[in-house]
Amino acid sequence: MHAGKLILLSASLTLATAAAASQTRPQPGEWRTCTKPRHYDGDNIRCDDPDWRHLAHGHGMRIAALDAPELDTPAGKRARDAIRAMTFHKPVQCAWNGTWAPGWSGPRPVVDCRVQGADLACMMVRARKARWWPRFDPGGHRRAACRKVS
Repeated sequence: MHAGKLILLSASLTLATAAAASQTRPQPGEWRTCTKPRHYDGDNIRCDDPDWRHLAHGHGMRIAALDAPELDTPAGKRARDAIRAMTFHKPVQCAWNGTWAPGWSGPRPVVDCRVQGADLACMMVRARKARWWPRFDPGGHRRAACRKVS
């Protein structure tokens, strides 16, 4: 009798743990707050929230449709500084678009981000700190939408 209760308790804990994990991991298209955003360079974001760290395996996430100069160039440092200024002490919302980008530490999630409601990729391109990255903008829909807003 005790073994049956133990198995039932174990199964309940497993289901509860799986349900909690699925609720914390951001799902594609689900907008979530990115607390204390940090930027290694001009086309990535790292959030301090456990939900985002779980999805990104503790690494940064690639911002969709955006390509900034490499950090070992003066333009790369300006891009990093610009994106930091754009997000510093401002509400940032991100949504994983369901795709992955290659990275030195393994695949990174590709995210769309908004700062105070404005598209972060559009902001960086308009500021001339980055350019469009068509790999994650099939058909150029995002680029066209950003042009309409400006």
